[in-house]
Amino acid sequence: MGDGPPLYLKPHLTPHPDDDLLRDLPIDEDDWSMDWPRDFAAQQGFHESNLPDWPEGWPTTIRNYGRWLSMGPA
Repeated sequence: MGDGPPLYLKPHLTPHPDDDLLRDLPIDEDDWSMDWPRDFAAQQGFHESNLPDWPEGWPTTIRNYGRWLSMGPA
């Protein structure tokens, strides 16, 4: 062990692929804005104007969000 203070890592949360974006993953229950999926897509090089409409009947899960992003132009 070193002489410095102990190293603590920030907790890292990873959503399950079948978590619902709208019901299971609100960051703040009082703020239901869903800006983070759009921000994440933009950081990965996707722009919302190039993405298809959300497929009818698809649940809003993390897994389907990934599938939806893969439907966009490469």
